[in-house]
Amino acid sequence: IGESDAVQTPSVRSQDKQGASRASRKSNKSSDEQETSPLEKVSLRLKPDLLDIEQTTSAGWDVLWVLRSLSAHVWLRCNQFRELLCILHDRKLRAEALVSFCLRCVDWPMNGKMCRPKFTEADWLELRSKLGGVV
Repeated sequence: IGESDAVQTPSVRSQDKQGASRASRKSNKSSDEQETSPLEKVSLRLKPDLLDIEQTTSAGWDVLWVLRSLSAHVWLRCNQFRELLCILHDRKLRAEALVSFCLRCVDWPMNGKMCRPKFTEADWLELRSKLGGVV
């Protein structure tokens, strides 16, 4: 009697079915790994390189416009605001960001001095004349 003519016991048949279902799951898994879910596609689009955000002037002003629209809903610490200033490379953008967010920094009276090195002396004097004694 050849191997193909042998009678299979029920346990052997169930093992073959389990093996076939595992193989089909593996093939489905490999096809799932190749496809990205819609959430992954969105998250990939929402992660820009923050250091390259200032490549064009209009992009920087667009970012500032969005930050201004969020400023009423956000409270920052000065170290967070300083990181924001590090992202904005244009001095005018940094000045406008300071105008928008200096009163939204909860620890500005104590730690506002950590944001001052991001501005030249002339820019800082201009900001003081614009905002008064707050800065």
